[in-house]
Amino acid sequence: MKIRAIQFTDEDVVKLKDPSAEEVVALINSWEFCWIDLDITGDREQTVMDLLVNRLGFHELSAEDCFAQVTYTPKVDSYEDYQFYIFHYFITTEQGQVEARELNAYVGRNYVLTVHRTELKEFRTQLTPFPDYLRTTSEKALLFLHHILDVIVDAYISELNHVQKLADSIEELILSGLSTKTRNRSRDLVRNILTLRQSLTVMRRSIQAERIIIGGLIREQRPEEEEEAEVVRYFRDLSDHLDRSLEILSQERDALADIMDLHITLTNDRTNEIIRILTVVSTILLPLNLIAGIYGMNFDYMPELNTPWAYPFVIFLMLVVAGSMLYLFRKRGWV
Repeated sequence: MKIRAIQFTDEDVVKLKDPSAEEVVALINSWEFCWIDLDITGDREQTVMDLLVNRLGFHELSAEDCFAQVTYTPKVDSYEDYQFYIFHYFITTEQGQVEARELNAYVGRNYVLTVHRTELKEFRTQLTPFPDYLRTTSEKALLFLHHILDVIVDAYISELNHVQKLADSIEELILSGLSTKTRNRSRDLVRNILTLRQSLTVMRRSIQAERIIIGGLIREQRPEEEEEAEVVRYFRDLSDHLDRSLEILSQERDALADIMDLHITLTNDRTNEIIRILTVVSTILLPLNLIAGIYGMNFDYMPELNTPWAYPFVIFLMLVVAGSMLYLFRKRGWV
């Protein structure tokens, strides 16, 4: 288990390197605000449960959610003196796919403790440096939660831009799909489109759930108090960013649907073109087969078979018939 801790004192921000479980308990019980990050990648469940439940006193169900191998929908559970949150942080994998990573957060009076079972190095990097208002406000825990959500929402925008670039590249491949190589990749293109649409569906559910969480945080504040009114403004701004993310997401879903329709249309056009060419060839060969079939019959009395010009005449007749039909098809724009 990798533990990182930062304590906000009146004078400075103190970083604690690899604190022990006892130091974590002391930080949680301190009056100074602190942020503690637990990376439980590869840890045994009993080790995590011992720290969260036995030492820190968190509810057993919330600890089980932290360690569960399934990705839950974002939510908030309220307990006596803290809240437990589940958020989604989206990343781009090495294969270019957009996937959700679960981020759990305990928020108390003077602490925020984040727990994740996958490495979130990029998230921690974006979380620092900390905004200046965290040094001056008395609502450090609530505004640090806002800071976490702000980083998550920025990741939404970044991943949506990534999806847009992928969609544009797929569209370019489809529009240049006259080559044999691209036609052979038709299934891969369809699979990529469906994967992106699935990622957008998961992202939309996450954003909608987090909008509900932020709406609840706004309603809990009392705007008649000046500092709490400032907190409300921060979260309202965050809600506006989520609304904007939903708008972009809807646009990208529509764009992917249009790209899929375009792919189906071009594929059908290419199929129809192949069928049309094969039909023309079959139609031209039909009378030629008729002529060859007639003169291929083994009758004893076929006078023209005994003439010296019979063979070249039949060949010439076939060429005339084929040429006439091809001329007629071209004149009508069929070939």
